[in-house]
Amino acid sequence: MQSHLVGALYLENRLATHVFAPERIAVLRVLASQAAISLENARLYSDLKNTEAQLQASLDEMQMHVSLIENSSDFIGYLPTKGRDGYINAGGRRLVGIELDADVSEVQIGDLRPAQEDQRYVEEILTALVRDGRWTGERNLRHFKTNAPIPVLQNLFYIIDKETGEKKGIASICKDITEQQQAEEALRKAQADLAQVAQRTTMGQFAASIAHELSQPLMTIVTSAETCLLRLEKDRPEIEKARSAAKRIVKDGHRASEVIRSVRALLKSTAPGVDEFDANQAIRDVVDLTRTRIRQQSIVLDLSLASTATVVGDRGQLQQVLLNLMSNAIDAMTEVMDRKRLLRVETQEVEPGRLTIRVEDSGTGVDPDKSNQIYDAFFTTKPEGMGMGLAICRSIVEVHGGRLWVEQRRPNGSIFSYDSNFYRPPKMNIGPERYIFRLIRVEW
Repeated sequence: MQSHLVGALYLENRLATHVFAPERIAVLRVLASQAAISLENARLYSDLKNTEAQLQASLDEMQMHVSLIENSSDFIGYLPTKGRDGYINAGGRRLVGIELDADVSEVQIGDLRPAQEDQRYVEEILTALVRDGRWTGERNLRHFKTNAPIPVLQNLFYIIDKETGEKKGIASICKDITEQQQAEEALRKAQADLAQVAQRTTMGQFAASIAHELSQPLMTIVTSAETCLLRLEKDRPEIEKARSAAKRIVKDGHRASEVIRSVRALLKSTAPGVDEFDANQAIRDVVDLTRTRIRQQSIVLDLSLASTATVVGDRGQLQQVLLNLMSNAIDAMTEVMDRKRLLRVETQEVEPGRLTIRVEDSGTGVDPDKSNQIYDAFFTTKPEGMGMGLAICRSIVEVHGGRLWVEQRRPNGSIFSYDSNFYRPPKMNIGPERYIFRLIRVEW
């Protein structure tokens, strides 16, 4: 056995000679050896106490972690790559309908998902897990008792041995997002309902205009019908003049039908659709609904539309945005007396694949200090306003994958820009591009 130094025994004598005789030195060697053993035992005992304290601290920390995992409301599970000693915490068992004292050693990953998700698991989740070592996303778990799908946000990953790099097992952490999805659905419904209320409120402002737009073709139809009958009742019926009157009846009937169609499109309460439509025609329909108010306010209307304006989205909702903005533009010019009241609606392809729609007026503009507040719900500068117009416009724009922002216009007015996806007509053989709306108006 190899010895090692643990200390030094120092003796000094100045009083007598021959004190450290050989026999006494031998005794001192024995005493020194015993002292070394005692010192080593003391050190080992101290190390043992420190080790026990460290083990106890590690055990306490492990028990704390176990308690946190076991009492978590999230699903936390583990399945080894070899063997069947799987684990699911209490929160996970409650989530998927497994009894707390049930044996889960035989539970496999496939048992936790609905059958309709098998293909997605193989093609997407497992592929990413093998490639990256983890996968995160939304999916469904299966309730063991009811087979009902449970929407969760899952983090799935391998447990790797640090020394060997071997995959020891697969761990899963899932957060139940049922309430979140329900809240999001309720919010979407509330936003849709609120948009419908605001839509009908806006349309209410145009009731007189719509009545006037309908009354004109209807009165013309009555007049033309009377003229037609008079021409036919003569002793010598005037067939050609009667035919002209009948053509006017057909023309005005179509005009009245177009007004009604435009109103129905704006007031429909169906879910947003994604259809290809002519933005220019949609703009014309909205402009037709505002012509009477425009005439009553002595506003000069300048309509300049590009030859190509095919877009993809919900026609009614995009018309609602335009109607709201045009309504505000008309209101903004009510008090304007010192300059021409101008309302310009323009579409222009500023560059290949980019279309601009402008609604411009000569009102007083948006206060720069309030430019960040105008999108807030219930914020309004109008005494009779609800403060929902721009908030709903922005919501519609964002649903269509775009954004609505404001810039100052000189000398008067503001520029509201809207972008969303759009397509050129199929004959152009061009894929999806970006579609830019520029909506300019001046007071809210």
